[in-house]
Amino acid sequence: MNPDTGRKRNHIVSVVETTNGNRKKTATALGIAENTLWRKLRFETSQGWVTLR
Repeated sequence: MNPDTGRKRNHIVSVVETTNGNRKKTATALGIAENTLWRKLRFETSQGWVTLR
């Protein structure tokens, strides 16, 4: 895994935890669209590291 990928993953997980799993708040905090967040997390959830409500 690329070290940048790990940092990005950790940052997204941190924001998810901060927003209590709220997708809209997470996407806003990250400055991305909810659809983009969903696509990123869809891949990552297949790896088993985070699940949003």
